[in-house]
Amino acid sequence: MKTKSMSLIPLLTVLLIICSWITIPIGPVPITLQTFGVFLIAFIAPATIALGSSLLYLILGLIGFPVFAGGVGGLATIASPTFGFALSFPIVMYFIARFTQNHRLKTFPQFFSLGVLASIFIYLIGIPYMILALRIVSSIHITLGEALAIGMFPFLMGDTLKIAFAAALAVRLRPILNKMLTR
Repeated sequence: MKTKSMSLIPLLTVLLIICSWITIPIGPVPITLQTFGVFLIAFIAPATIALGSSLLYLILGLIGFPVFAGGVGGLATIASPTFGFALSFPIVMYFIARFTQNHRLKTFPQFFSLGVLASIFIYLIGIPYMILALRIVSSIHITLGEALAIGMFPFLMGDTLKIAFAAALAVRLRPILNKMLTR
């Protein structure tokens, strides 16, 4: 990996951190711009850079830097009901970026469709983790329906808008970033 490419990892990590800090607390799962950052980075960056930025984000948070939603960090965040969503980011970001590279995605509908599919995967990891964390840490026994009601349904419209905005930006930014990395 070139130095120019490697320098993007901390830069994109900072973007993800800033998106995580923009938070509206509404319950166990706050509204954030985290997923906007996840999708934008994955749409525009090569797979190794997207993966590197998401792993750096998790490492910084777990060692105690206040990078996660609401400005929290530390090993105790593993017990948070929302940690499963963050745990899905490296997997989602790597596969989105790899798919984008391999299939040379360029249009808004392509990016948007991929974002919607990836969003489903984020929920497939985040919701069960939330149920387990609430049961194990807080002794709160919620059903899948209740978990979906507090951890997914209120966010679907916002997630759709974040994916759409990230897809629109990716159409413009991906060619610029590719050109910059090939120089």
